[in-house]
Amino acid sequence: MATRTSLALELPALHTAQRRVVTSKARFIVCNWGRRCGKSLAVLLVALTVCCEKAGARVWFVAPTFPMADLHWDTLCEMTPDELGVKWNQAKLRATFPNGSYIQFKSAEHPNRLRGPGLDLLIIDEASFVPKLEEAFEKVLRASLSDRKGRCIITSTPNGLDYFHAMYQRGQDPAYPDWESFTAPTISNPWIEPGEIDDARRDLPERTFRQEYEAEFIVDGGVVFRGVDACVAEDAPHTGPYVMGVDWGKREDFTVFTIIDKPTGRVVAVDRMNQIDYTLQTQRLAALNERWQVEVILAEKNSIGDPLIETLQAMNLPVMPFDTTNASKTRIIEALSLATERREVSLPPNNTLLTELKVYTVNRQPGGTFRYSAPPGLHDDCVMSLALAWEARTMASGFIGWL
Repeated sequence: MATRTSLALELPALHTAQRRVVTSKARFIVCNWGRRCGKSLAVLLVALTVCCEKAGARVWFVAPTFPMADLHWDTLCEMTPDELGVKWNQAKLRATFPNGSYIQFKSAEHPNRLRGPGLDLLIIDEASFVPKLEEAFEKVLRASLSDRKGRCIITSTPNGLDYFHAMYQRGQDPAYPDWESFTAPTISNPWIEPGEIDDARRDLPERTFRQEYEAEFIVDGGVVFRGVDACVAEDAPHTGPYVMGVDWGKREDFTVFTIIDKPTGRVVAVDRMNQIDYTLQTQRLAALNERWQVEVILAEKNSIGDPLIETLQAMNLPVMPFDTTNASKTRIIEALSLATERREVSLPPNNTLLTELKVYTVNRQPGGTFRYSAPPGLHDDCVMSLALAWEARTMASGFIGWL
């Protein structure tokens, strides 16, 4: 039986931003899109089209990690019509067409392992989060397009002025006629209700919303707390009741107790210490509680926190444990960031606290999660204690949602 050289593919309904990608004739296409804008569907449709129209076509879909590649593999399986007769190899993440074309999903975790055959189409997904993107593209992947004059689609949400930003700029530069770049904010997707985007605008820090939903390349994209100096008020009034956040020091870190006036959001006390016996630390906490008559004490329970919390609870102090995970940390840091932008928190002129807030950074990881931390060699104990105190204020105000 003769091998079919072309296959019929009926395209689904596409919104305007998706159509621009699917119909573009540029050899190198850069898509800077907001979250949930539909870029995966668009690029997978291009991949399907190439495999249907050209016998023996070779297509690679490169994601930052294998779990992300696996998600897109599932999407391809769901969207491919049975009539195309595709054979699915789950172990190799490879879809082979009756005309000899194939789409294979790869991970960019080890760039040198991406050396391989010549390609007709290369898709690099979430490029801002591909390890060593510049090296992977220029030293390894770009050469795979040369012998077959292959095309390349590079997609991502922005993450500061990185190499993906440089690739996007090529698509805007007439000096690179083979390149074309597009920006599409989340609102470009008509199947997402505008109310959802309005809720995100309200709930997220401005920097996060602009980057993730409006697809903006933000110069200070890693900075978490904006307008810190505007929140400083040495003589702000306070009346109580009060709440406290506790971040326990580990090894070279500091233990920090932060107390906030619940009605006004004013930070009234910060006690920072290290290389002090834990027995003495609990005594200092008890003394602070006695002075301020704290209503809720929210203390990190991870690692050494559990036994210390049990000790404090045995002393009849109003201590509640906080389990610090990446998700729970993200939530309380973003809540504090939003409070800082809106000047809802009033900070003392404490140089250590203010410096930690100003240099605190965020990096989006492959898969879309965020990692919040101090820069290398610096501390974030004051930030975490303040975030826990702000969370305790929310809890004490009757809201639910803490972990």
